[in-house]
Amino acid sequence: MTILFDNNGVVSLSLSMTKKAAFYNGEWHTIDEASYERILTYINKNKSEEVLNDDKLRIQMIQENRSNMGIIDALVGVWMRRDGSKLKFTENILYQGNNFEYEFEYRISDISEDTIQLTVYGMEGILLKDKKLSNMTLRFDPTKSHMITNKNMVGGMTYKDKLILVDEEFQIGNFDDLFFLED
Repeated sequence: MTILFDNNGVVSLSLSMTKKAAFYNGEWHTIDEASYERILTYINKNKSEEVLNDDKLRIQMIQENRSNMGIIDALVGVWMRRDGSKLKFTENILYQGNNFEYEFEYRISDISEDTIQLTVYGMEGILLKDKKLSNMTLRFDPTKSHMITNKNMVGGMTYKDKLILVDEEFQIGNFDDLFFLED
């Protein structure tokens, strides 16, 4: 089986073939040997990718499943910045640092179809415990695998960031995604 992906990683054609027949669009079609050779030339010329380990398909399936998740459920997980640093969201705790050693409580104040507004509070220390530290706006792409953050600190500083979802096996998002170009 040959699977062709477009530049966004979306399957554009799934094809199984022999020298006499090709299976696509859910049906077998008779082909001649010349057509078979032309198809092979097209596939090789366009540097398509024969998926042997199914990683791209698994990532695509994860993204498709996430697109059906509620936005609060989609927030939970590990998110990576371009520099490799990570944030981890659980039900109401935000972890930061190389080993997620910094803990902050967050409270959601508003939700829309693709955006979460939340407030971050300190959890430890005399000066930080239960103190409001920042307001954050988190905007998600339709697959809920890419996120743009806008953090407004209490002191007036503002930080914007682009994050992708990661798990133990895969980077579910991609920093080259068109979603990040829109911002």
